[in-house]
Formats: sequence, structure tokens, C-alpha cells
Amino acid sequence: MSTLSKLALTATLLFAFANPGTSEGAEAGDTAPTAAEYRDEAAALSQKAATHRSMGARYRNRGPGQDGYDMAKHCESLAANYEKAAKDARAIAEALSKATAPTPR
Repeated sequence: MSTLSKLALTATLLFAFANPGTSEGAEAGDTAPTAAEYRDEAAALSQKAATHRSMGARYRNRGPGQDGYDMAKHCESLAANYEKAAKDARAIAEALSKATAPTPR
């Protein structure tokens, strides 16, 4: 899958999760997300990553639970996924900024 295809897929998924209940072409007045919206989403995703990283550290200090499930690993995995999504959202915001920037005359 090309980088452009991955970015398009990520953009679609991020928009779908950030705006549940909407779909492409749902209403005549709908518009595509802006670069600012993707930057905001990236900030929110980075905050979620930080929260889960912090939880993972607390669980790491406790050790595995009675059931043997490693919550620290779970939280660290979520943090990594949120950070990846944030990185993708920042890349999409940058691409949208460049695409919508006025062209010099």
C-alpha cells in the first residue's frame, strides 16, 4: 500500500472516529475536516497516549495482577497505538495545510 493510500485511509478512519454518526456525503453541507481539526485530534490522541503511558508505569510498579494479565503491557501498547495515530493525524494536517495553501503568483 502506498504512503498516500495509507494517509488517505488514516484520514478516513480518524475522521470517522472523531465524528461518529456521520458518513461521506451524509448531508449536502458537510465539509471535509480541516488541518486545524487534524491538529486538534493529534493533540487529543497524544494526551491519551500520555495518560496510558502513565497508567502503564503505575501498573509496572505493581506487577501482574492476580489473573496474571500484564496491564502494564496493555497500557503501553495502547499508548503506542495512540501515539501512532497522533503522528498520522499530524502528517495529514501538514498535507492538508500544504494542499490548501495559496499558490504564489
